[in-house]
Amino acid sequence: MDIKEIINLGGVITLDNLSDLSGSDISLITDELREDLLQASLPQEQIIDIGWYPEFDKNAAFRISLI
Repeated sequence: MDIKEIINLGGVITLDNLSDLSGSDISLITDELREDLLQASLPQEQIIDIGWYPEFDKNAAFRISLI
């Protein structure tokens, strides 16, 4: 899912640090990988939250949560 799809679903992007990292080599940008990368409010009071856990760790992974 990309940001356009979230918006088409009626979502509102409230935080976007993820777009700046698009296409980057993860091993070169670990100092920019944090827990708060993207957040969007969806209809029916839902929130999509995307982050890198644990922060700044090259062996970590993206976590996508629906709240």
